[in-house]
Formats: sequence, structure tokens, C-alpha cells
Amino acid sequence: MGVTSRHEHSLLVVTESASSWGAEASLIELLKGLPPSWRATVLVAANSPLLAIEPPARVTIKTYGFASHPALRSGSFRSSTTRERVEEALSLLKGALRARRVTRQHDVVLGFSLWQCPEFLMGARLSRTPFVLDLHDDFSGGVVNRIVRAMAAASAAVIAPSQHVFTRYGLTTGGRVHIVPRPVPAAADPVAARPRDPSRPLRVGMFGQIAPHKGVVDLISAAESLPKGLVELTVVGGTSPSSRSQYEAECAERIAALGDASRLLARVPDIEQYARSCDVIVNLSHQEAFGRSIVEALAHGALPVVLAGSGPAEIVQDTGHGVVLASSAVLAETLARLAEGSEPEMASPDTDSMLMRYAPDRATAAYWTVATHAAKR
Repeated sequence: MGVTSRHEHSLLVVTESASSWGAEASLIELLKGLPPSWRATVLVAANSPLLAIEPPARVTIKTYGFASHPALRSGSFRSSTTRERVEEALSLLKGALRARRVTRQHDVVLGFSLWQCPEFLMGARLSRTPFVLDLHDDFSGGVVNRIVRAMAAASAAVIAPSQHVFTRYGLTTGGRVHIVPRPVPAAADPVAARPRDPSRPLRVGMFGQIAPHKGVVDLISAAESLPKGLVELTVVGGTSPSSRSQYEAECAERIAALGDASRLLARVPDIEQYARSCDVIVNLSHQEAFGRSIVEALAHGALPVVLAGSGPAEIVQDTGHGVVLASSAVLAETLARLAEGSEPEMASPDTDSMLMRYAPDRATAAYWTVATHAAKR
């Protein structure tokens, strides 16, 4: 295994990354903190937006033709045909043989995209190269859970950003299984929670992908059920009006109906200017492994509001600041109480100490310590 010198490690990162959201931002932050004795090659799909960025030092980003997944054409493995499952097995075998030729050139392989992991895990096993599974995709289903547990058992190490992910897949921490929070760059000027004038509307923000599983409609429905003018919504993460899906277009229409101060905005490189204007930042995702926007909320002085049993809820519990909802059904009454300005959760927290765990230098050091140990196995 490996072709590097005794004092240098070669890392292969596998991530299709056909789009770029929180996970990809975390990966770039992690690669910025790559130890000096390491160099990395990142394999992505031909249409990956990561190809347009300037990679960190000692990092090369390349395209790769990943194996196809015929058994998932219909949307789930359970509904696939026998023929599609046979094609899936053949595609995986061919992919593993191709991956073997690549993995043997490196000291450790990091699987950062669940659907590309099987072929590269098999390829790494064939070349006797340690494989580290980064588990942040949050899927459900008995077949998927069994596949994930099998991959975890065959990996030299497994990393996830929260206990929620391991619980989801029926895994327990300890030994080769590690929880390592994602690195989140510090705000230019972190601020503590700000006193709010109860006479003005409660400013509520949501940041990220506009998709059904993100709970955008839950936020809109809560705002619609409250007296008009009690809350103002700022939802950031959309596309241009001409590119909107039907779902996003309907969200934009309903948000506009809430009043001129409520808005759905296209995705922006930096949410700071919008986050700083919010009293509350919510994350209602039903499939959230970490919750980058919640750490950003703390840095910008906003109160996090999240769903129980999620990665964001662990951040709130860890920092001791924020509101954890049993379900989206109680969001409206929670926002109404916060709008009154009497909730104790709005008290100013110790921002610096809360954010320390997610500081890039600390989080990346913990992450690469796991990878380094795996490379020595």
C-alpha cells in the first residue's frame, strides 16, 4: 500500500459532489487544515462545482467516472427489479476493480460520499489500503442501514459529525468509530445575543438548500398561522426566479404574501450580513447530520431553534444555548413566545467558549488525527 516517502502521507478523497452545500464547505475547511506531511487528491464528478475553486495547498482536485447505480433509478433499492440489481452488482464489481488501481497509489482513502463508498471500499480492500468512512449522509431504510453498517465494519475508521448519524444507522461510538464536529470558520466579529425591542417583528432566518426535507414549508406555515407582522422571514439559499423548481416557486409566493419585509433570496457566498439581522435562526431539516447554520447563528448573536433528534439539536445541547422543538408542530407557539421578548433563552451567552469546539484548527486537528491513526493500521 502507498507510494509516498516515509515522511509523507498520500490521501485519496472520494466525493461525487455534483452540488456544493454544507458538507462540501466542511470538506474544504478540513483540507485547509491538512497536516504538513500530507498531500491529498480529491476525486469528483465531471460537473462538480468544486472544480471551479482554488484548492488548498497540497490538494489536487480531479474528475473521475464513478460507477453507476442502476438499482436506484426508481428512487429506492426496494422497488428495483431483479435485472437492475444484477446490473448494480456488475457495475459495483467493475468500479471496484478500477478503484483498486487508484487506491493502491495512496496511503489512506477517505470516503466522503456514501454512494461512491462501496466501490472504493472494495477497491481499497483489494489494494490493502486503509479506508476511512466519513458518514454524514442521512438516509433511511433497512437496506441502506445494513449497507452502511457493513461498510463501517470493513473500514479502518468511521467519522461522523454527530451522534445522531450513528444512532440513525444503528452504530455505536468507540474504538474505530469517532464523533468529530465539523470546522466552521469564525465570524469576522462574533457578537453576543442582542436585546430585542418587542415592539418590532421577530426576525427569523433560515439558511441552506430550498428542498422539502429542509423544512422550509414548516417555517412558512408557522409564520402564516401567526398574526400578520409578528414575524419577518429571511430565507436564503434559493435560485434565480427563472431557475426555481415548482416547490421553490411556491415557497417564494407564500413568503411574499407574509409582507414586504419577508423574503426568499438566492444563495449567497457569505450569509453574515443576513444572519446578523436575525433574532432567531431555525434549522428544521429532517435529515441533518451537523447543522453549520446553527454554529453560524451563535456567532452572529441569533438564537438557534432546531428539531429534536438531529445534528443541530446536539449543537444546542452541547453549547447550552437555543431551543429544541419536539416537532415542527410547536414552532408557531415557540416563535410567538420569542416575539414577546420574555423567553429566558434570549439571554446573552458566552459566545467565545461555545464556539471553541467548532474552531477550524481544533476540529481539523481532531479529524486528521483519526485519519493518521488509520493510515498506520
